[in-house]
Amino acid sequence: MLLRGAFLLAILGAAFCSQFPQDPYATLGLRKGASVRDIKKAYKSLAREWHPDKNNNPEAGEKFMSINKAYEVLSDPIRKERYDKYGALDDSPQGHDYHHYGGFDSFFGGGFGGFEQQDSFFNKHRISMRLYSHTILEKSHQQPFILFAYSGYCQLCYRVEPIWQAVVEDLEPLGYGVGTINAMTDGNLLEKLRVTHLPSIMVLVEGRVIHYRGSLTHLNAKSVRVWARDVLPHHFLPSLNTHDKLKRFVDQWKTTNKVSVLILGATPEPRLRYLLTAMKYSPTARFYYVHLGDSNPEVHEMREALSIKCTQCENVLVFNDVPERGPIARLSISHVNQLMPESLSTLLDQNKFLTLPRLSSNVYLDELCPVSSRNPRRLCVILVAMEGSDDRYIDSYRQFIMERKTRLNADKITLSYIYANRQTEWLKPFLERRTGNAENHARDILVLWRYEHVKARFVWLKGAWKESGSDTALDSVFSELLRNSLKLDEMAAVGNLKDEYSPSWWTKMSRAIIRMLETLWFHATKEETLPVLSVFGTLLCIFLAYYALNYMTRVEPKEKRRFSPANSNEWHPDDPNTTDKQALHTDGKKDPSQKTKKALSVMEPLMHELRAESYFGMVRLLKPGCRSVILLVDEENRQPLLEQFARNIYPLRNNKTFSFGYLMVEKNLPWFRKLLEHTLPLGEEEKAETNMASSSGKTASMYERLKAINPRQTIGTVLVLCGWKLYFSIYHPMHTTPNKKHFLGFEDDGEEASDYMTSENDDDDDTSTSVRRSFKGVSVQNVLNGFGNWLDRLLEGSIRRYYIPEWPDNLKSDVDMSEKPKSVKKTLNAGRGQVPQYVDGTKAIFNFEVLRPSDVSNGMPESRDAYESIEDTRKGYPHGYGRPMELIFGKKFQLAIFETLLRSMLVDEISQFDVETSELHAYPLVSKKLRDLAHSREHKDDDCKHHSNHMCAASMVDGTGYAVLDELMKKPTPLRFIFHLLQVQNPQEYEAEGWQLSAEDKLKSVDTLKQQGNQLVMEKNYLPAIEKYREALTRLDTLILREKPGDPEWEALDQKNIALYLNLSQCYLSTGNYYEAIGTSDEALSRDGTNEKALYRRARAYIETWDFDKARNDLNALVKAHPTSTNLVEASLAEIQKKEAEGNSTTKNIYRSMFKGDSGPLVERIRFAVTCSSNMNRSMEAHFFLEKRGINIRSFGTGNQVKLPGREANTPNCYEFGTSYEHIYQDLIQKDKDYYTENGLLNMIDRNRRIKEAPQKLQETKEEFDVIIALEERVYDQVLDMFLSREQTKIIPVHIINVDIEDNHEEATVGAWLVRELCERLEKSEDLDNDIDDVLAEFEGKNPKRNILHTVQFY
Repeated sequence: MLLRGAFLLAILGAAFCSQFPQDPYATLGLRKGASVRDIKKAYKSLAREWHPDKNNNPEAGEKFMSINKAYEVLSDPIRKERYDKYGALDDSPQGHDYHHYGGFDSFFGGGFGGFEQQDSFFNKHRISMRLYSHTILEKSHQQPFILFAYSGYCQLCYRVEPIWQAVVEDLEPLGYGVGTINAMTDGNLLEKLRVTHLPSIMVLVEGRVIHYRGSLTHLNAKSVRVWARDVLPHHFLPSLNTHDKLKRFVDQWKTTNKVSVLILGATPEPRLRYLLTAMKYSPTARFYYVHLGDSNPEVHEMREALSIKCTQCENVLVFNDVPERGPIARLSISHVNQLMPESLSTLLDQNKFLTLPRLSSNVYLDELCPVSSRNPRRLCVILVAMEGSDDRYIDSYRQFIMERKTRLNADKITLSYIYANRQTEWLKPFLERRTGNAENHARDILVLWRYEHVKARFVWLKGAWKESGSDTALDSVFSELLRNSLKLDEMAAVGNLKDEYSPSWWTKMSRAIIRMLETLWFHATKEETLPVLSVFGTLLCIFLAYYALNYMTRVEPKEKRRFSPANSNEWHPDDPNTTDKQALHTDGKKDPSQKTKKALSVMEPLMHELRAESYFGMVRLLKPGCRSVILLVDEENRQPLLEQFARNIYPLRNNKTFSFGYLMVEKNLPWFRKLLEHTLPLGEEEKAETNMASSSGKTASMYERLKAINPRQTIGTVLVLCGWKLYFSIYHPMHTTPNKKHFLGFEDDGEEASDYMTSENDDDDDTSTSVRRSFKGVSVQNVLNGFGNWLDRLLEGSIRRYYIPEWPDNLKSDVDMSEKPKSVKKTLNAGRGQVPQYVDGTKAIFNFEVLRPSDVSNGMPESRDAYESIEDTRKGYPHGYGRPMELIFGKKFQLAIFETLLRSMLVDEISQFDVETSELHAYPLVSKKLRDLAHSREHKDDDCKHHSNHMCAASMVDGTGYAVLDELMKKPTPLRFIFHLLQVQNPQEYEAEGWQLSAEDKLKSVDTLKQQGNQLVMEKNYLPAIEKYREALTRLDTLILREKPGDPEWEALDQKNIALYLNLSQCYLSTGNYYEAIGTSDEALSRDGTNEKALYRRARAYIETWDFDKARNDLNALVKAHPTSTNLVEASLAEIQKKEAEGNSTTKNIYRSMFKGDSGPLVERIRFAVTCSSNMNRSMEAHFFLEKRGINIRSFGTGNQVKLPGREANTPNCYEFGTSYEHIYQDLIQKDKDYYTENGLLNMIDRNRRIKEAPQKLQETKEEFDVIIALEERVYDQVLDMFLSREQTKIIPVHIINVDIEDNHEEATVGAWLVRELCERLEKSEDLDNDIDDVLAEFEGKNPKRNILHTVQFY
């Protein structure tokens, strides 16, 4: 019996050993303690070699399983650590290691789950011990990671969650890695990181952990951002400020084998994005930073040498191995916020290697000689040289490469060299297979193709590079390489390169000591540190006491004779013989009054009076980001106050986001009072009237005293107005807190207010020469003393903002406005009917022309020849807007005279109005804005090339961008307007746009739009329904912005979003836009995390996009929150299982065919399809050209309907797809033959009907194509949506290409030639799938302005 049991145990032990290798390192062919990188590399190599589908060995299956099992052990950090320690495998199930963070779980049994939520922001960046050990720890040498440790039972963790989210949103786009660690599930990782409390913030950089030691109770995002920047090593981006250092920097490329990147910025210290970029590219590039604002004259010389004019711009220059030719690439940005990390990465990715780099480490080997497939394969051409003695060969080889750089395809061939005496071990397997003797005056070239990480095919080109540097020897070789016709017969193992730039033992030891000290500093606890400090403190006290006693008991030496001042010629301030001129103490500073005068002389042209004429320019027409700084003055104290004001704003003289002015209080006190009234709570005026006598009516008292404000008490007040966002900030010495008493002439306590702006003699104001402020020492001379500090806080963003619903418009004008508007009317063509009633909301549609007289000295000329037409709505940009103008009455149009003139006209009337200058002060600015809108509408692609000058309000240093408008601003003149009133619509006759509605009407319109969308959904008109829901969301967003987040009103409005997003998600599901359905469901769930419809619809979208894991998560959450949906969830889970089975079967068939090789001959002719929106102009022009060349071509449209331009811009001619071209042709002839002949539509359709019968829709065809070419990015997206919404059954690839072509006759012809050229190139390809990327790259190089996109989908 005992023997039988022993026998069974032996069998079980053998089976156990066969499944669980006793030495996983030996299984993978590695030494014990190998790195994660080596483990991955060995596993990939062995898995490919022993895969049962590729290896016919009978033992391949068992060997493959043992390899997988060994990798499972060594890829798990905990199991690997245990094996390394104990030499045995422990596969017993391991539960969660909660450590001391999960102590409450024993009390609650895990039922409460703490405070953790599934949708918490912490969950988006969760990392585990495995991810940390395998990926993050290694990446930290080139990318720092900021980590946050938290727990579900930590209340403080979730209180600081918004701050952590703000930090992540700031740092992550710049390149900072982010990770969060849950103490409940990853306690072993926290133990490894030496985290002793929660929450905890730390940075992992260069493999070491640095903990945040600030207070987490009073944590703020700014302090964390600053700390995250300061902990980064600055040796990645040192600074330089001398020309010699710059020269040494760019000349060290040979010894460092790296490109040189010079960053020139406007700040004294490098910005965080530059530090992160330098760290990321440190293996292949060296970085230095130059502060452009440095006063060092050598910095100025560097700027001139590098052709840098702007000191506030950001510049990045890249130098390679020919620095004398200047930078090979540069990037210049006017503002750092415009410098996207992606742009910086793109620049460095394209230029991160020298022209001829050296293989000096594994990083260079993997980058220059990567593993590639057979077709296309990536070849590495390596010149083998000796260090020191073969420099002439290397230099000539580099010159050879530079001359042929444009002919060599970098995607197929990379050229480099290697020092044989430094990399002997790596070259040894290749040299063993080289035959023959080496030539004395030539060097060998090794052509290498790595088809696996540790294996390569190669061939030696013996003596291929001569000492003379002749280029004829290699030309034929490179031609063979580009054609893939060069045979690589030999095979060898690829080892690890020796790192030629690894730190020396001294550097390693120094860094180890520094890191050890940092570890002690950051990891030592208070209990461990205090005894040590006590010992050192005691020793220090003993030494200090010894030194003090020794000093007191020592014998003083004899005092030496002191030098007499009488014998000195030096000046002394107490010398009575010193003259007054000598004794005058001067510190080299200029007279303060001189500075004030200089500041006033510079700033006076930039300061404008705020009045009715300049109101629109300085307030209403401010661009986003611009603000006006306005000083309140009176006539008596204007000059001294403007001098102080100019001195304080002088540093902002070149800041184009600020304009400056002053307001005369005597004339415009009502405007200032109205501005302050807007800051009172809603309905305050009514409360003031009803609660006037109430002693507790504090707000009523405030309102009444605001009405009785004393103008003298406002002098010296500064207003900063932001016209775009409707807010202002205010400066005043008494205005320190919102409840400050005695501010601007009224107090909160109801006591008697003292007039602190009084004259020296109250009995005789006429004899007073200055107005003083007697309250708390405030006077005209010192009222602006604190304004400079206040400006600094304003620029920091720490000054309070007062938001208002609208700007007051009751400013007074310098022109007498008591008379009627100064305009003279002359009717040119009588209208019809009665004069319309223009109530608020009435819409007038009209054309107008503006005429400028050449001479008005004798009044307005009668002859038309004496006028110049400067604007006409019937003309296109830049002379007009290309369409009639629409004006809504009662919406405070900036040219109020327009409403007055139109009120006097009949429909269809044409009248002429001569308007005086006083009515036209806002005309240039209004005309500029309208012209810019017309330009952006007609030239969408060229917006950045025209009128891009930044102007802010009244300063307008660069003008409007239109010469005629600039002349009108400099020299105003009366103008003649010719109006043609086309149509008048009452408010009930048209659908008001969102901006026209009041808040109450806008809220009602949200429900109306929702009901309209629901009706469209019931009719299955999903696309119009989507537009309705989107419009409702837009209007709702504008209402939400008016409320304070967290208030009940804000919450109520935000909840209305849920229903709209749910309806949108259903529409997107019905139209096959699954990713949009996921996004809208996310929005609904962010407001209601357990919403039944949102969970189900997002799960459906995940199923359709084959993201089954996320679909299961949503379905499980759905059945947990809503048990009644069990049947629905089970049906969806069954569908997921079915799709997974189908996908696995299809994948196996694909991989089986891949291992077996090609399944059959290629198709003889490529099947092309070209598509635009309506299958009318661009696609048919290309169809016509390609068919004449004998190419297999079909054309289609992708829109909902065929749309052709009509007589009016808003009334196109629409037809269904399938309507014959003949029918469309005859229909347009009946509508207006002359018009459609003139615009070319009839000629275009006549061509189309001779090519095919009718326009076709791509989504409805059953044909299959090899290449589909979209002629617009919007069409390209529609083609992709079509394939993504289909079920892929045949797995037949189709290449989808986008070539942007504008929709007009001229561009259609040019585009047809381009498409023909592209198709002919593709037809010449022997292997379309492999060659298409090269063809498109060459095509894009010839046509850089075209937007070329490419992707692959399957039928």
